[in-house]
Amino acid sequence: MSSISQIRIRARLAKPPEYVLIKFPRYEREFFLGYANFILGLILSRKIRELLSNLVSAEGIRSDRSIDLRVMIFPAKQLRRQPSRILYGSYSHSLAQISLYPLRISKDRIRKEGSRRNSNRGDFNSDS
Repeated sequence: MSSISQIRIRARLAKPPEYVLIKFPRYEREFFLGYANFILGLILSRKIRELLSNLVSAEGIRSDRSIDLRVMIFPAKQLRRQPSRILYGSYSHSLAQISLYPLRISKDRIRKEGSRRNSNRGDFNSDS
């Protein structure tokens, strides 16, 4: 068993299966891919890495292997009727894997963000 300070967290985008990809129109796939890349960039920042390390330490998580943090591209399937307004995630101790799913976002917002992004080819969260 390794000590808490030795735990490594490897963050990456999860590759969705083909049957999930075909459920989304192109503009939604592009939107969620941009969204996931934005979240991954935040996770890879030094400040967030420090916060994650503190969280792992505070929770007393111990592992003999690195933790695989997957940023999922598409929202999780709804378990309840109400749309989720919080970031959803899961942790599998046996796989040493954390999965983060994006918020459910309205199709109108996706269309608006997608068309704005295509028109100016700016950053995901650009306000122009």
